[in-house]
Amino acid sequence: MNKLWVFLFFCFISNLTGQDLLPRAELFQEKKYISLVEAISKKDKVYRLSLSSMQNLHDRIAEGKTGAGVHIESIPYQLFPSQILMLSKLQILRIHYHELIEIPSEIAQLKNLQALDLANNQLKKLPQSLDKLNYLQILNLSHNAFSEIPEVIYHLPHLRILDLSNNPISKQLKTELRQKLPQKIQIIL
Repeated sequence: MNKLWVFLFFCFISNLTGQDLLPRAELFQEKKYISLVEAISKKDKVYRLSLSSMQNLHDRIAEGKTGAGVHIESIPYQLFPSQILMLSKLQILRIHYHELIEIPSEIAQLKNLQALDLANNQLKKLPQSLDKLNYLQILNLSHNAFSEIPEVIYHLPHLRILDLSNNPISKQLKTELRQKLPQKIQIIL
């Protein structure tokens, strides 16, 4: 099985169970946490990026779950770190617990993105430009504030896994989503 698919599967299961099933060292090329500035300087080598809030990082350290990754200090809550848009080869992006309220339309610049994990934020909508991410296969929007199904979801041709669990979406909209999306897409509501 393709290594990327194995990685994506374990990331997906980790998000469902709330447990890290892979050691962090296997997720990134670096063997330590590095700053976003350093990641940008190595932008041609960064394929995966995982951002957690400072509190989440401190919790992980206390639990002994530290390892490799990109550690971001001083990111203001609710703001998407625009420096990420410079990582043109990025394939996997995880931004958790930042209370993000908006994703910029410029996210479409990340043309190689295959997995976008925005769980545990405050998102209510997605930019329409997301439909330009032609390789996007996994989209995790769990634990956000979506009350409606973002229209762009219906325009992601390679989407395989969609997680909208723990959002205030009505049963009727959930039923409509299941009817409209192809059956090949695994939908978690």
